[in-house]
Amino acid sequence: MKFITAVRQLQKECEFLGITFTELISDLEKAPLSFPNRTIEAYKVYYTHRLHLIHILLPQKTRVVQ
Repeated sequence: MKFITAVRQLQKECEFLGITFTELISDLEKAPLSFPNRTIEAYKVYYTHRLHLIHILLPQKTRVVQ
């Protein structure tokens, strides 16, 4: 499953449950087995890619040129 597909699946689950994306992620972390398999797989893809994105987007120390 691609990252975009995973996010769309998670958004569909949010709409179905009537909760925000943050609430869904929190609920998935607390009780993942209370969700459909497709949503659990989408969360795994989202979580993996999120970690990669955080690593890429963290500001790197820049050298001061004198």
